Amino acid sequence: MNIGKAQAVFEQIRSDKYSETEKLQAIWAVLEMPTHNGIKKDTILEAFRWLFERAVEVDDEVPETVSVDGGNSR
Repeated sequence: MNIGKAQAVFEQIRSDKYSETEKLQAIWAVLEMPTHNGIKKDTILEAFRWLFERAVEVDDEVPETVSVDGGNSR
């Protein structure tokens, strides 16, 4: 995936327009960028939330409690 498409996917991480694989590839491409000055903090945090939701299960009653999902997607 070229960096232009990666940034587009990264900025629309919640969109159904892109597959989960494309989103993961975009996150990886952004991680490999030498700088991140052109990406807003809110965009990075939203991608982080999206990834986190796929990695762990959060107890709604006790938000501080998380359990590892074994790497499986929901």
